[in-house]
Amino acid sequence: MMAYNPSIGRVLIKGGVDQFIRISWDMLLKLHVIQSRDEFDKWHDQFVEKTRSTIGTTSRGGKISYGQAQKPVNVFLKVYVDWAGLPKPEIAVRLRPYLHVPLDSVVMKYIRRHFPQLYQKFNLRITSLSEMGREQYYSWQKCFRELNPKKPLIVDVFWAIKRFNKVLEEITYRKQKVQ
Repeated sequence: MMAYNPSIGRVLIKGGVDQFIRISWDMLLKLHVIQSRDEFDKWHDQFVEKTRSTIGTTSRGGKISYGQAQKPVNVFLKVYVDWAGLPKPEIAVRLRPYLHVPLDSVVMKYIRRHFPQLYQKFNLRITSLSEMGREQYYSWQKCFRELNPKKPLIVDVFWAIKRFNKVLEEITYRKQKVQ
């Protein structure tokens, strides 16, 4: 459960991590039967809705939005399925093209800046996760699927590029000076 994003842990009520572990376990029991993108999307939607209804409340006392609930689900699935190759390697291979991109402001802004045609085509808008509903969330996922149909999750590297760019530039600059 190390995949549970610490930043979303601060968003949810106290005890939310333990509840998320239980929800994830229940949902993983159904993962192996998924054979198509539509089946995965239905399963994913149930996972997000179960997270919303079970945990229910944010640390500020508000109702958890679809946008807030998708984040721990998608970060968990990224690590569990994509990185770890679980529950079994053959299942992970089958599911990778279906995985959703963990949506946050960094990824949204990157898409708007670097892929303006897709941003317009899918009628996307940058909004806080606390205000994001299911329809808007799936518009983003459709965009990611068009950008890379074989592995939409590859878009998640944009987050890492943005997050670690300054450090990488410093490392590269230092390395060039040494040579």
